[in-house]
Amino acid sequence: MATISVKKLSEELGISKQAVHKRIEQLPDRFQPKKVDGVYELTAETADAIRKNKKASTSVNQIKVDAVDEVDALKMQINELKEEKKRLYGQLDQFQLLLDQQQQLTLQSNQQIQQLQLSITTQSEENTSKKNNVVSSSVTEEQTEKELPQIKKGFFSRLFNK
Repeated sequence: MATISVKKLSEELGISKQAVHKRIEQLPDRFQPKKVDGVYELTAETADAIRKNKKASTSVNQIKVDAVDEVDALKMQINELKEEKKRLYGQLDQFQLLLDQQQQLTLQSNQQIQQLQLSITTQSEENTSKKNNVVSSSVTEEQTEKELPQIKKGFFSRLFNK
């Protein structure tokens, strides 16, 4: 059986000797290499098992890379949503300000309308009272005029209306 050293296998796979040692520790018992003078001598079966383990770990690493990419994409999406949320809250604040201003203007216009109605009502009352005063004063003047001549008129003048 041909054996291969850990160093040659690590150069072949493009990984460090430590990585090869870690893969050796992960191998099942039937593929475990034997140490000769403190150095692992890897058989062809053991080297093939490590190569397969390398491919499996590469696919695991690829999955990790894909997961990291997906996490980064999700983080970017979260940041975009946060920015959109800030923008929407800004719009909401603007709309609330506009609504408040509109309500204030409506209140002011209603107050002005009430003031105008009140002034119109008071003016019409004043005009009515003036008319009543004028009418009452003219009535009283007529009554006084009628009363005065009646007092001065004698019996016959009242009788013959002269």
